[in-house]
Amino acid sequence: MYYFPPVIQSMTMSRLVRCVPIIFFIIYLNFTVLLFAAGPWPWPVKDPFSLYAFLLLAHLALLFGFLSASWRRPRGYCGRWLPTWLMKVSTIVVLVMILPTIYYRTGGNIDFTSGLFTPGDLYNASHEYVSSNYVNPTVGYIRILLAPVMWLQLPLTIVYWDKLKVGMKVLGIAAITGNAITWLAIGTNKGLADIALLVPWMFFIKYLYEGKPLNKEMLFKAMLIVVVLLVIMVTYFTFNMRDRAGSTSVPRRDSSANISVNDDNILIRNVPPSMQDAIIAITSYVTQGYWGLYLCLKEEFLPTYGVGNSMFLIPYAEKFVGKDIVKNRTYPVRTASDGWEAYMKWHSIYPWLASDFTFPGTIMVVFIIGRLFALCWLDVLGQQNPFAIGMFANFVIMLFYFTANNQCFQSGEAFVTTWVLFFLWITTRKIPSFNVVRQS
Repeated sequence: MYYFPPVIQSMTMSRLVRCVPIIFFIIYLNFTVLLFAAGPWPWPVKDPFSLYAFLLLAHLALLFGFLSASWRRPRGYCGRWLPTWLMKVSTIVVLVMILPTIYYRTGGNIDFTSGLFTPGDLYNASHEYVSSNYVNPTVGYIRILLAPVMWLQLPLTIVYWDKLKVGMKVLGIAAITGNAITWLAIGTNKGLADIALLVPWMFFIKYLYEGKPLNKEMLFKAMLIVVVLLVIMVTYFTFNMRDRAGSTSVPRRDSSANISVNDDNILIRNVPPSMQDAIIAITSYVTQGYWGLYLCLKEEFLPTYGVGNSMFLIPYAEKFVGKDIVKNRTYPVRTASDGWEAYMKWHSIYPWLASDFTFPGTIMVVFIIGRLFALCWLDVLGQQNPFAIGMFANFVIMLFYFTANNQCFQSGEAFVTTWVLFFLWITTRKIPSFNVVRQS
């Protein structure tokens, strides 16, 4: 079927539509910095200038990187894989991998009831099992190889929902639910949070693909979806944190930084205890990375041979250069001398990138990320390239976790997904065409 895409009927798109992603993430990132500076956790920053100056430069680099490409035209699609075909394949792969994944992550000790009602106990039990038993890595390696295909499933299912037959819609929902269950089975927040963070963006893209304008009704529906998902995510996250701590409340002290929650902080002093727990848990989660960054800024640069930015690559590189040689040179690992453990606490994405590129070089890397983010968003708006949708989803997760770590390079699945989708997106772009566009 040939048609004129509603988003690009004219030669220029709405400035708001072009800039929605960067507006959202600049607000989000600056809000997390505000929470770090004035939230309930009194992080003991003695030299605020170096930290806040760096963060200001990083946020400006992301903004200007995005704006440097945001006024371009979308590229077309020269790939042979139709979006609906990719969705079908990814759905089948996800469904096939559900049971092997659950068995692999739990060792066969499957207990969904605990995942709902005592997720902390289940989380601790799964980690204890992995650390004390031999776990056959075959399923893990298969998941790494299939990760790019599986990653496409949720974005393509939502965006192309109206073009799917009833049977594929049922299977698509089953695959999304099954993926959530694989995380629920080990009492982990991460996968469930990713789903909650991605769903609103995918519905937003679907809305644009339907040719509807950005109006008050659309914004109200979007806010409603976001609020519902946020309430569910925060409730489960807070409950999980309490359960992991074996307490009726979340931890109110961070011994690594030697600080305790300020009970008189404006965000928590006049709210019920249950809401206090949610605020304390979330603010710790999204701000502690800046404390790790602050500690790293005081360290000298030690080159890490191009792999120090990735938790996934480091152990493979050390098979050639020697155990702990690369790891011990990264900025995050060196903060252990300050009591801030690299694999237990967040450091934000910046020290991981700086381990290879230096902190000034990291500003340039962030600029490039912003530029690529804009180009990807434009291709999403062009409504032709399905890999742009998958890559955009990857950028969304990366940016949400800027405050935590280098999420896209942290695990094998994320690393392979990022590079494979990036390659597929870049190589299937073609010169823009404004005559007719094909959608399948």
